[in-house]
Amino acid sequence: APLESQASLTYTRVKVESVDQASQSLTFKTAEGEVWTLAALSADMLSGLHKGDTCSLEIDFDNRVTKIVKIDSP
Repeated sequence: APLESQASLTYTRVKVESVDQASQSLTFKTAEGEVWTLAALSADMLSGLHKGDTCSLEIDFDNRVTKIVKIDSP
């Protein structure tokens, strides 16, 4: 299989609950209403994210956030 993407899971349209730069973690709520706190691969990914932002996430097999794309709320 091609190694284009390391993502094991993609969440679309999650709501940011909190961002912790110190521990490089992101807490978000899924469309189903589940709340997760996961580590990001780098603190840089978290800059510019705020509580209430809507974004989509890619998560690797170690449950780390590998990609964050902010979505403008309608």
